[in-house]
Amino acid sequence: MKMFDRTQLGNMTLKNRIFMGPMGSSTEDTDGGFTQESIDYYAARAKGGCAMVMLSACVTKEFEGRLLYCLDGQEYANRFERFTEEMHSYGTKVCAQLLAGFGRVGGVQPGTFLPTSASAVPYKWNPNILCRELTKDEIHRIVEAYGKAAGLAQRYGADCVEIHGYGGYLIDQFMSSAWNIRTDEYGGSLENRMRFPFELMDAVRANCGPDFPILFKMTPVHYFEGGRTMEEGIQIAHMLEEYGVAALQIDVGCYDSLDLVIPTAYYEGENLDLKAAKAIKKEVNIPVFMSGQLDDPTEVKKILANDEIDYVVIGRGILADPAWVNKVYFHQEDDIIPCIRCNEGCLGRVSKSKRIGCAVNPTTGKERRCVIPPISESKKILIVGAGPAGIQAALTAKKYNHQVEIFEASDHIGGNLIPASAPATKKRMRKLIKYYEHQIEKQGIKVNYNHPLTAKEIEEYGADYVIVATGSRPIMPKFNGIDLPNVTFADDVLRGKKEISGKSIVIGGGLVGVETGLYLKELGKDCEVIEMADKILKDVVISNNLAGIMKAIHVHELAYSTNTKLVEIKPNAVIVECNGVLKEIACDNVILAIGYRSNNELAQELDSNKLNYVVVGDSNRPRKVLDAVWEGYNAIRTYHEALLSL
Repeated sequence: MKMFDRTQLGNMTLKNRIFMGPMGSSTEDTDGGFTQESIDYYAARAKGGCAMVMLSACVTKEFEGRLLYCLDGQEYANRFERFTEEMHSYGTKVCAQLLAGFGRVGGVQPGTFLPTSASAVPYKWNPNILCRELTKDEIHRIVEAYGKAAGLAQRYGADCVEIHGYGGYLIDQFMSSAWNIRTDEYGGSLENRMRFPFELMDAVRANCGPDFPILFKMTPVHYFEGGRTMEEGIQIAHMLEEYGVAALQIDVGCYDSLDLVIPTAYYEGENLDLKAAKAIKKEVNIPVFMSGQLDDPTEVKKILANDEIDYVVIGRGILADPAWVNKVYFHQEDDIIPCIRCNEGCLGRVSKSKRIGCAVNPTTGKERRCVIPPISESKKILIVGAGPAGIQAALTAKKYNHQVEIFEASDHIGGNLIPASAPATKKRMRKLIKYYEHQIEKQGIKVNYNHPLTAKEIEEYGADYVIVATGSRPIMPKFNGIDLPNVTFADDVLRGKKEISGKSIVIGGGLVGVETGLYLKELGKDCEVIEMADKILKDVVISNNLAGIMKAIHVHELAYSTNTKLVEIKPNAVIVECNGVLKEIACDNVILAIGYRSNNELAQELDSNKLNYVVVGDSNRPRKVLDAVWEGYNAIRTYHEALLSL
């Protein structure tokens, strides 16, 4: 299998063609140094088979303060060395991706509250603010810091460095005419705009020697008006090859085409990163690799076997399952935990300076804390509900050697994953359900379907510990006409329980309502979403996710109205109030997406029975997949740790 060829990249011998991508993790110390938590996080991926781990580190704090890990001083050296030694113990190489700064998309200069950039261009997050153009002296200081950081990385164990010239960050701001409007030797022609990255490469060589591999991450296409086109991207690739880079990492998009930076579950169409990487590979004679939407083993094998690219970088897929590489090598693809591209545990948490995590893998970012030995004397654990919280609890309990049995009220597992997976773009959610089905069968966990338990049955069961994961149900609002036959829940539409024809009005413009509207548009149905607030999708707080779903709304031409309140439902219409004016909208169906409420009646009954139980997931409070999975896991982990402490 070509994926597991040993290859040579510069003077490095790589054991396979899969790299862990560089991602902010917020596992660093307060000063930006490596912690044991950082080492454990990367070590899990090295142990899992990655040929190389790539990490982002900043080279100076002078202009934007501390960013990510820091490599701008000797005080970081010993901690960095402990990290590289741990990676090398698994035969895994270390690439230090060095970041010169965020520029117009990042923070502000300490003490000035003013962002810096290649030129005096608008600050991305507040266009009313103009960035301060870096002076030539400041550019030289950044170049000097870059070289020193590379030298430090090399001396303390890095096998190569990567210049982060990608995605509209500071180096790319110098490279692109969209943001570089300088009139000195660093601006104007492409040759001048490439002066800064070339000086960075010179500084790396001066500090590390001519044989130390330099990789370069570049964006051949920005995908926004005025941004870089493929024609210039190819020119840059040729220039970098001629300047001696060992390999090119290709990644398209930038913050001005946000839905492409970290594609979400709503992304449709071809893999533009792969398209660009294939185009660049045809133009150069050095290795080309890429990241972005590649974590399906079958697809990765095919791409590598066909020589479309030379290496594959996996980011979120290896957060979901650190053993991704080993599971492919040992033909255990069905055991790979699939990333669902929700961005909740990774991007969502790190953007708030929280430690990185993963919605479908509750041990990500907590690797050492989650290494818990099984117990010799197993306990009898009863799980009520086979949604994500209940299933995660069951799989965790089985891992710790307990006796587990699940009772599920319906005829299938999945809970609210079922309606959430209905839109065509949510195929990864369907993969998660399939993964759960396989694991339940593989672990021999008994599931009793169509069996809602009563409090009396639970008491008679005699479990040592009970997990209540009964989920949630749609909210039934009070409106005139709510009992008419043309009214249904979004949940029933997404589950395929209700056949829809004619025009539909979806009441509620949160995530569920919009996803229902998109689902109907995918089926060719006429649909409009009504939201009483001043904007839709208020429950979507991650910027990439919002950009992705808004693009899907545009692509599918989903109509929606805000500041519009439902007043009454009629057999063939709804009466709504918009800005104080009542109007009637003709429709054949009214679909309710008002929200969910916890199905917690059973838990309330158990309060009087003095049972050892815990409520998890939506039955506690309706939220995200991450909350359900983490609560299911932690309910068992904390119980098991209590037993071990006895």
